[in-house]
Formats: sequence, structure tokens, C-alpha cells
Amino acid sequence: MPQIRETNYKKDTVYLYQFNRNSTVPTLSPFSLKTETWLRSHGIPYENRFVTSDRSSNGYLPFIELNGQIIEDSELIILKLSEYFKIEFLFRMKAVFGHFSADNFKVLLKKDLDALNDFLGSNDYFGGDRMNLTDCSVFGMLASTFYLPYWNVATEMLNDDYPNLVKFMEKIRKEIWINDFTKSQ
Repeated sequence: MPQIRETNYKKDTVYLYQFNRNSTVPTLSPFSLKTETWLRSHGIPYENRFVTSDRSSNGYLPFIELNGQIIEDSELIILKLSEYFKIEFLFRMKAVFGHFSADNFKVLLKKDLDALNDFLGSNDYFGGDRMNLTDCSVFGMLASTFYLPYWNVATEMLNDDYPNLVKFMEKIRKEIWINDFTKSQ
């Protein structure tokens, strides 16, 4: 774990450790750009700390310091900051949904889930009997939402209307990720 750098930190100010600025885009790292965009869009006070060789304990950027604590990984950063600054989940969902209303989002999600469900059919995998890249991609997209520790519309729809897709995810979770998901549906 990196050592705390901001020993005289400003309370509730995020110190964002990321790559140096670039001449054409703020950063070449999509994870740093996502994190800084999220901070700006939610009005969270932050200061950039541009580094070249400094990394998190897992060797990556970005990471942040907040009130003397280090948080690593862009997803965890956003999750922890959402909790700390009490950013409502619905507001977070609107960022994901874009400009779609909740009803329109559900219509589009249902359309996508129907297509996946029809394509999977009664097979164990999208490739038939063996897992392929499509299975990995679909699992990544669905499981990253389905196994979240809080309610969301996608998980509700999957549980209520798509038992075959849930079975597909559970099969991969149990075969490939047996010890890595802490929440099971």
C-alpha cells in the first residue's frame, strides 16, 4: 500500500493520483478520466497529484487519498466516495442511464436481455457446450451489475424474468470465480 503523502490534508478534499496531463486529452487512462469526470460532475472538492512512477499497491493508477485514507481502483473510489459524500444511488443511476428516463431505460434493458436470453436458449454457454469470448464478455457485463451489494433495476429484471441468464452467470461464477464473489443471489 502506498504511504500517505498528504499529511496536512484538507478535510473532505480528495487527492487524485493519476498520470500527467496530455496535450490532446486530460489523461490517456480511461480509469483516471472516469474518476476525475465523476468527481467534477458531482462537485466533490479534489486536487490532482500528477505522478509518473508512483502507483497503488496493485501497481495501478488512479488512487486517491481522502482524510488520511488511501482508496484504490476507480470503481472502489467512486463507490466509497458515493457512500462518504452521501450521493444517492438514483443520481448515480442517472449518470449510467444517460438522458434516458427510467422507463425508457427499462425498455432498452429488456430488449437487450431478451436478445441475450433468446441467443443463449437452453445452452450452457453462448458458444454451445464450451465457454468462449462472447461468454466472458456477457458475463462481465451482466455480473458486474447483478452481484452488486445493493438493489438495481437490472438485477431485479434478471431475477424476475431471466432465470436462464442467472443460471448462466451462476455457472461461470461457481466454475471460474468460486472464491471471488462475496455476494450470491
